[in-house]
Amino acid sequence: MKRKLMIQSLSPIALLTIIKNLSFVVENDTGEKLTKCAFIQANLPLLIVISVCVLWILLAICFLISFNVFKYADKKGAFSIAIIEEKDEDSLNFFLTLVLPLLIDNVNTWQGMTLFFLILILTWGLMANTRLFYANPILSLLGYRITEIAFLANQGKTKDSYIAISRGALDVKHNVEYKDITEDVLFVKVMKDNERK
Repeated sequence: MKRKLMIQSLSPIALLTIIKNLSFVVENDTGEKLTKCAFIQANLPLLIVISVCVLWILLAICFLISFNVFKYADKKGAFSIAIIEEKDEDSLNFFLTLVLPLLIDNVNTWQGMTLFFLILILTWGLMANTRLFYANPILSLLGYRITEIAFLANQGKTKDSYIAISRGALDVKHNVEYKDITEDVLFVKVMKDNERK
């Protein structure tokens, strides 16, 4: 699930890259319309980037559906939590620091395309080796919240804190059920009184 959320986290880059760079060279220097082969040759870096971005967006949509299925199966429930810190600004910080800089360069050149993919690879490595993937701007737009929590009494969760992704705000008045995304990042849902019975 972590990799799926990472692809989803970076999907705004794909959409914004398509919007920013969707202008193909259709004429040569003399104003004549390009043949199909000449069109492909003149726009090859852009065609590669656009193809990757379209595939990326389609994967992100599939993974969003997959996340919605994931959160309903095999949950562990009825645990009390303490809220340590709301982390909703992490998605905005992620977007501003990692997504927007990728929109500066023109990807219709070999140099621009190479730089684009290099920055994506570095960003992917950063997200894979940290918990940064939870700062997902797509989930934030859909109403998911990020909170640092601690379990009050859960023998299976003994760390001092965990990152909780939840639909809406968490509160300490109700018990929660959770599902592991990674060892220290969880999907958490507040259990209503009638769900505990």
